[in-house]
Amino acid sequence: GEPHPMLGDIEGFKVQRFSVDEFDAQSRFQNIDKVIHVGVTTNRDPVLETAWLQALADERGLPSGIVARCDLRSDDAASVLDAHCAYPNVRGIRDNGQPGSFADPRWRQGYARLAALDLVFCHQVGVERLDEALALLGEYPSVKFCLDHSAMPRERSGEYFQRWSRAIRQIAAYPQVSCKVSALGSADRRWTIDSIRPWVLELIDAFGVDRCFFGSNFPVDGIFSTYSDLIEAFRCVVADFTREEQAKLLHLNANRIFRV
Repeated sequence: GEPHPMLGDIEGFKVQRFSVDEFDAQSRFQNIDKVIHVGVTTNRDPVLETAWLQALADERGLPSGIVARCDLRSDDAASVLDAHCAYPNVRGIRDNGQPGSFADPRWRQGYARLAALDLVFCHQVGVERLDEALALLGEYPSVKFCLDHSAMPRERSGEYFQRWSRAIRQIAAYPQVSCKVSALGSADRRWTIDSIRPWVLELIDAFGVDRCFFGSNFPVDGIFSTYSDLIEAFRCVVADFTREEQAKLLHLNANRIFRV
């Protein structure tokens, strides 16, 4: 296959399993008791993934919450959303879409339905789609929006950091937005605690400790580190925060936002 635009050659990674057993093996020393699975299916019927995940949750107890896939622009978006919601662990919707999709009237019609269904919309946005996102957030304040993957910073220069910081602060001005601090290895493959610290702290400063939470982005971030190394790094970055603040960032906020 073609190299991934950010991750490079991931063909070997694609064949690796990451079942509940593999997750338990990687996370068992980190006191993880709840998991939110974010949809990755490319199947024409994304409800099949939700059905499989719910069956897994019923049998094994995980995932605790499901963020399902839906093409909000499609003619059957309403019926797909209803089908997802028939499964009790569904908590959100992911639709990466194409640049410009946020302004598409049909896509917006699907997006607007999420408020009544109490579903969180998850998207990484990035600085490239900032203006689109701001227009959407201003128009639909009742839809809960989770900014995924730290807004996916693509470079590590000082100039880019400033550009990224301005973008996240504009997005953070909307109270319906929360932020998942994750995927910081994608443009920093040899990351260290010191290299991710300014990005993590900037996100927490922009959104506050009540609207940020840590996410692993596993198994993808397994290309860059072990699960335990990643969680320990997050713990180190916020070690000077109060115990209550650390609890919010590590699990309480995610539990509240995704109702798990």
